[in-house]
Amino acid sequence: ETRTLELRNSENRFRDFAESSADWFWEMDEDLRFTYVSPNVERALGVPAEWHYGKSREDLLGDAYDRSLWAEHLEALKAHQPFRDFTYIRKTDAADAAEAIWLKSSGKPIFDGSGKFIGYRGTGSDVTILKLRELALQDSERNLREILEKSPIGVAIVGHKIVGDRVEAERLFVNDALVTMFGGESRAHMLKADIADTWVDLDQFYAGNEAMENGDDLENFEARRTRLDGTEWWVSMNTRSLRFDGCDCTMIWHF
Repeated sequence: ETRTLELRNSENRFRDFAESSADWFWEMDEDLRFTYVSPNVERALGVPAEWHYGKSREDLLGDAYDRSLWAEHLEALKAHQPFRDFTYIRKTDAADAAEAIWLKSSGKPIFDGSGKFIGYRGTGSDVTILKLRELALQDSERNLREILEKSPIGVAIVGHKIVGDRVEAERLFVNDALVTMFGGESRAHMLKADIADTWVDLDQFYAGNEAMENGDDLENFEARRTRLDGTEWWVSMNTRSLRFDGCDCTMIWHF
């Protein structure tokens, strides 16, 4: 009786967690068909948990979906492999990504005592807000890149990393105006060139790198620089921290 009571309390505790969580739990059988989905899935998807029962992943796809993305995922399921953070659109027939529901799912294959595959257990969550923010950021970065490429002012975006006791810098983006300023052959040429080779005062170079790594913005920072042909001239620089290609970087304007 005590054992039965403990089991009932454990089941009730799990049910309380499942129903109050923003994520939902699900189970599949050996035929990869849903046998259980926690009730809170209805809050996110607008359909009851029972609607999923007996259906496979393919049954939920509809006609319009990313076939290459799903082909890889379905192969993983058939191979009984675990998967984590598989992100996809539930309403794949939406005309605009902003109208879609983005979901994320993780699953673990389950085997019985003899090693026979008996299904999956996993979780799902609605990540629409996060995904739309990501897409908006990507659009913003594309717009920024286009603006910078056409700018008549020399612009570089650099990343920083600590090497030993110094902060090094690496160009991640340059526009045509910067290539012309430094006498480079092309953007690719400038990206490969060592930034330190274009500075006369290396102590100033590393001090500037350290400031930028710390998130400090430089205002009218004057430095004696060297073009790729060896000629020297004075440059005034202004910097701003930003996210670019998914990384924390620094944008530098050269005057």
